[in-house]
Amino acid sequence: MKNNYLKKAFAALAISAVAVSATSISAFADDEIKGPNNGFTDAEIASSTIKPTVSVDKITLTLAEAQNLVASNTPVEVAVTVSGASELFAPTGMHIDYDSRLTILKKRTGKAEVNLGDGGADLSLTTEEYPGGVFCTTSGDGDFGYDGVLYTITFSLPSDVAAGDKYPIDIIYRSSANAMDRFTNKVDDRTGQLMQAWVFTQGLDNGWIEIEDGTTTTTTTSTSTTTTTTTTTTTSTSTSTSTSTSTSTSTTTSTSATSTSSTSSTSTTTTTTTTGSQPTTPGTEPTTGTQPTTSGNNNNNNNTTSSNNKNSSSSSSPKTGVAGVGVAAAGLAVAIGTAFVLRKKND
Repeated sequence: MKNNYLKKAFAALAISAVAVSATSISAFADDEIKGPNNGFTDAEIASSTIKPTVSVDKITLTLAEAQNLVASNTPVEVAVTVSGASELFAPTGMHIDYDSRLTILKKRTGKAEVNLGDGGADLSLTTEEYPGGVFCTTSGDGDFGYDGVLYTITFSLPSDVAAGDKYPIDIIYRSSANAMDRFTNKVDDRTGQLMQAWVFTQGLDNGWIEIEDGTTTTTTTSTSTTTTTTTTTTTSTSTSTSTSTSTSTSTTTSTSATSTSSTSSTSTTTTTTTTGSQPTTPGTEPTTGTQPTTSGNNNNNNNTTSSNNKNSSSSSSPKTGVAGVGVAAAGLAVAIGTAFVLRKKND
């Protein structure tokens, strides 16, 4: 009886152990099956109310800077930073692969040189290395993860660092039974699970350490500008020319008078002979001198030449007429009167 009781007890314990193991295996297997999307559809992931970004530093060094770091045995710190999930997460687990030419530094404990930053200051940190990478996990009593640097990983550069080298550092989803990738809240509810799915499908921004290749690239940009200019010029020219010519020619001779005039010009030349009388001494006759008068007229653009004497002698007789007789008679009367008065005075 007693032996049968013990057999039944051991059988029950064995069945319980198998059940626990099966449950654990089932849980891990279920987590593996879920994968990066954590069992959600794309539409469900897109509906997540928390959409964090987890980024790895992108560091660029000149060749001289890199060589100086190698020569001085100075390591390079690469930060893993969280944004968009402040005080909304605590449990995390991320596999971080790095280029095989990089060497991760070790603490005195032999663990990888990974240190919490401001964003993970209130969380606890564990690390576990694997070939070509390090698995980093955080946990906390509450959702005490903050935006900022979650932790830093320290590497040394290869001694043969060269221009153009690039050393990728990537967060890769690779959950396993012993290392589950996580980014959720403390209670791991639907909100936390959707946040985790978002991070591993949409929210990873991987980085690198890059050495500039030192090649100088010259870019020539040619810009062509076409300008069209329309010019309107108005020129007004007014020319006024006025020419007035007046010519007057007068010629007087003892025998003729000639007058010449251009259009709209009239020229008249008159020569008048004045007869004067002077007293003579007693007993003499008065002397009278008479000069001929020549008059020339020009009207209406006609040229006229008058000749009063067919002979060209300077002693020709004066022109006769009423006006000439009156002048001569008046002169004679004056001379006679004067002579008479003088004679009477002498008597």
